Amino acid sequence: MDSSTTNIVSANNTGVTRDKVLEAFETLGDTDIPDDGQRFAVVGWKQWSELLKINEFANSDYIGSDELPWQGTQAKEWLGTTWIPHSGLPIDAGGVRSCFWFHKTAIGHASGSDVQTDITWHGDRAAHFVNNMMSQGATLIDENGIVKIECDEVII
Repeated sequence: MDSSTTNIVSANNTGVTRDKVLEAFETLGDTDIPDDGQRFAVVGWKQWSELLKINEFANSDYIGSDELPWQGTQAKEWLGTTWIPHSGLPIDAGGVRSCFWFHKTAIGHASGSDVQTDITWHGDRAAHFVNNMMSQGATLIDENGIVKIECDEVII
Protein backbone atom coordinates (compact mmCIF):
# COMPACT_ATOMS: atom_id res chain seq x y z
CA MET A 1 0.00 0.00 0.00
CA ASP A 2 2.84 2.35 0.84
CA SER A 3 4.48 2.56 -2.57
CA SER A 4 1.49 1.97 -4.82
CA THR A 5 -1.09 4.59 -3.99
CA THR A 6 -1.07 8.06 -5.49
CA ASN A 7 -3.80 9.33 -3.15
CA ILE A 8 -1.72 11.03 -0.47
CA VAL A 9 -2.92 13.43 2.19
CA SER A 10 0.00 15.32 3.69
CA ALA A 11 0.35 18.53 5.63
CA ASN A 12 3.77 19.66 6.73
CA ASN A 13 4.57 19.49 10.42
CA THR A 14 1.26 18.02 11.57
CA GLY A 15 0.07 14.72 12.92
CA VAL A 16 -3.53 13.58 12.53
CA THR A 17 -5.89 16.53 12.54
CA ARG A 18 -9.62 16.82 11.93
CA ASP A 19 -8.94 18.66 8.66
CA LYS A 20 -6.51 15.98 7.47
CA VAL A 21 -9.04 13.21 8.23
CA LEU A 22 -11.79 15.09 6.39
CA GLU A 23 -9.50 15.64 3.39
CA ALA A 24 -8.82 11.89 3.23
CA PHE A 25 -12.58 11.24 3.61
CA GLU A 26 -13.25 13.54 0.65
CA THR A 27 -10.55 11.80 -1.40
CA LEU A 28 -12.24 8.42 -0.89
CA GLY A 29 -15.57 9.97 -1.85
CA ASP A 30 -14.16 11.69 -4.94
CA THR A 31 -12.85 8.35 -6.22
CA ASP A 32 -16.30 6.75 -5.75
CA ILE A 33 -15.21 4.31 -3.05
CA PRO A 34 -18.44 2.93 -1.56
CA ASP A 35 -19.44 3.76 2.00
CA ASP A 36 -20.68 0.23 2.70
CA GLY A 37 -19.09 -0.61 6.05
CA GLN A 38 -16.00 -2.14 4.44
CA ARG A 39 -13.68 0.82 4.93
CA PHE A 40 -10.72 0.50 7.30
CA ALA A 41 -8.16 2.99 8.59
CA VAL A 42 -4.91 1.83 10.14
CA VAL A 43 -2.97 4.43 12.12
CA GLY A 44 0.05 4.43 14.39
CA TRP A 45 -0.29 4.68 18.16
CA LYS A 46 0.81 8.33 18.17
CA GLN A 47 -1.89 9.09 15.60
CA TRP A 48 -4.42 7.13 17.68
CA SER A 49 -3.62 9.40 20.63
CA GLU A 50 -4.09 12.42 18.40
CA LEU A 51 -7.46 11.07 17.20
CA LEU A 52 -8.57 10.79 20.82
CA LYS A 53 -8.15 14.58 21.07
CA ILE A 54 -10.68 15.11 18.24
CA ASN A 55 -14.13 15.58 19.76
CA GLU A 56 -15.93 13.94 16.85
CA PHE A 57 -13.80 10.80 17.27
CA ALA A 58 -13.96 10.41 21.05
CA ASN A 59 -17.11 12.16 22.27
CA SER A 60 -20.29 10.11 22.71
CA ASP A 61 -22.36 13.17 21.74
CA TYR A 62 -21.09 12.68 18.18
CA ILE A 63 -20.71 8.91 17.84
CA GLY A 64 -22.90 7.39 20.54
CA SER A 65 -21.81 5.61 23.67
CA ASP A 66 -21.49 2.24 21.92
CA GLU A 67 -18.68 3.50 19.65
CA LEU A 68 -16.38 5.05 22.24
CA PRO A 69 -12.77 4.00 21.50
CA TRP A 70 -11.87 2.86 25.00
CA GLN A 71 -14.63 0.31 25.54
CA GLY A 72 -13.27 -3.23 25.35
CA THR A 73 -11.13 -3.01 22.21
CA GLN A 74 -8.97 -0.43 20.54
CA ALA A 75 -10.79 -0.60 17.20
CA LYS A 76 -13.72 1.75 16.73
CA GLU A 77 -16.20 2.94 14.13
CA TRP A 78 -16.16 6.54 12.89
CA LEU A 79 -17.16 8.05 9.54
CA GLY A 80 -18.34 4.63 8.34
CA THR A 81 -14.86 3.26 8.90
CA THR A 82 -13.26 0.83 11.35
CA TRP A 83 -10.23 2.60 12.85
CA ILE A 84 -7.41 0.39 14.11
CA PRO A 85 -4.08 1.35 15.73
CA HIS A 86 -1.01 -0.62 14.64
CA SER A 87 2.65 -0.34 15.59
CA GLY A 88 4.06 -1.76 12.36
CA LEU A 89 3.27 1.05 9.92
CA PRO A 90 6.19 2.47 7.91
CA ILE A 91 8.01 5.55 9.19
CA ASP A 92 10.71 7.32 7.20
CA ALA A 93 13.99 8.77 8.45
CA GLY A 94 12.40 12.22 8.73
CA GLY A 95 9.82 10.96 11.20
CA VAL A 96 6.82 10.82 8.84
CA ARG A 97 4.50 7.87 9.59
CA SER A 98 2.38 6.46 6.75
CA CYS A 99 -1.18 5.66 7.83
CA PHE A 100 -3.72 4.11 5.47
CA TRP A 101 -7.46 4.44 4.88
CA PHE A 102 -8.73 1.83 2.45
CA HIS A 103 -11.67 -0.18 1.19
CA LYS A 104 -11.55 -3.93 1.78
CA THR A 105 -11.84 -4.70 -1.95
CA ALA A 106 -8.82 -2.52 -2.82
CA ILE A 107 -6.43 -5.12 -1.40
CA GLY A 108 -6.15 -8.78 -2.34
CA HIS A 109 -4.83 -11.65 -0.27
CA ALA A 110 -4.03 -15.07 -1.68
CA SER A 111 -3.11 -18.33 -0.03
CA GLY A 112 -0.81 -20.39 -2.25
CA SER A 113 -0.78 -23.27 0.19
CA ASP A 114 -2.26 -23.84 3.60
CA VAL A 115 -0.11 -24.24 6.67
CA GLN A 116 1.88 -27.45 6.49
CA THR A 117 3.71 -28.92 9.46
CA ASP A 118 6.71 -31.23 9.39
CA ILE A 119 7.66 -32.89 12.68
CA THR A 120 10.79 -35.02 12.74
CA TRP A 121 12.62 -36.86 15.50
CA HIS A 122 16.37 -36.40 15.69
CA GLY A 123 17.68 -39.18 17.91
CA ASP A 124 21.24 -37.85 17.96
CA ARG A 125 19.92 -34.75 19.74
CA ALA A 126 17.00 -36.42 21.51
CA ALA A 127 14.68 -33.75 20.18
CA HIS A 128 11.75 -33.16 17.90
CA PHE A 129 12.15 -30.49 15.25
CA VAL A 130 8.98 -28.76 14.12
CA ASN A 131 8.80 -26.79 10.89
CA ASN A 132 5.68 -24.91 9.75
CA MET A 133 5.38 -23.62 6.19
CA MET A 134 2.84 -21.66 4.18
CA SER A 135 2.70 -19.64 1.01
CA GLN A 136 0.76 -16.38 0.96
CA GLY A 137 0.82 -13.06 -0.79
CA ALA A 138 -0.93 -9.73 -0.93
CA THR A 139 -1.35 -7.21 -3.69
CA LEU A 140 -3.00 -3.93 -4.44
CA ILE A 141 -6.08 -4.33 -6.62
CA ASP A 142 -7.35 -0.74 -6.85
CA GLU A 143 -5.00 2.13 -6.03
CA ASN A 144 -7.97 4.51 -5.90
CA GLY A 145 -9.33 2.53 -2.95
CA ILE A 146 -6.44 3.58 -0.69
CA VAL A 147 -5.52 6.94 0.78
CA LYS A 148 -2.14 7.33 2.46
CA ILE A 149 -2.18 9.82 5.30
CA GLU A 150 1.28 11.13 6.12
CA CYS A 151 1.73 12.25 9.73
CA ASP A 152 4.75 13.81 11.37
CA GLU A 153 5.92 11.84 14.36
CA VAL A 154 8.78 12.49 16.72
CA ILE A 155 11.35 9.67 16.70
CA ILE A 156 12.95 9.09 20.08
